[in-house]
Amino acid sequence: MAAIVKIIGWLATAAGVIFIILPFVSATGLSADTIVSVCAFLLVAGPLLIAVSHVIEVAEKIQANTSWFSTGGMPPGQARSDDDEAPAPSEPEPAPNPTPAPAPEQEAPPAPAERPLEPALPRSERQPARRPPPQLYDANVHPAAVDEWTHNSRRVMTLEDGTFATELDGAWYRFLKLDDIDALRS
Repeated sequence: MAAIVKIIGWLATAAGVIFIILPFVSATGLSADTIVSVCAFLLVAGPLLIAVSHVIEVAEKIQANTSWFSTGGMPPGQARSDDDEAPAPSEPEPAPNPTPAPAPEQEAPPAPAERPLEPALPRSERQPARRPPPQLYDANVHPAAVDEWTHNSRRVMTLEDGTFATELDGAWYRFLKLDDIDALRS
């Protein structure tokens, strides 16, 4: 689109220049006031069309790189085009070149055995493994409840996939193991 507008702008500018020269070449034909009016219009419209073509180019680049102008729910970063079809690969992609072995004069990184070993900490001094945060239970996304029961004064649902859901602060959370629910008490 920008190329078409740019071409029309250059043609209008060229026609305006021709209308400047026209009264000197031929005295017959159009009247002087008509030639001046057409010349002024073309010399103003031509550069304006060229400027508009630059604005259109910028808008096309923005559309190609963002979803600001996309319609139809296109994901960001994809320009909309009617002729975008995935080309069938004619040849398989070549295998990547193997990385060359380091030259003997280059210093190789130390082997894992060469690193100093850290002293082993007793189990009581180690930090306990963190449990993943509970996942909010959504009946539309997660498996359906099979059974509802009480465990340590908490309402618990057993889900179809063997996981559990319990109510915390007015919301239901999903846990992989029953031990994760018991860990909530501490």
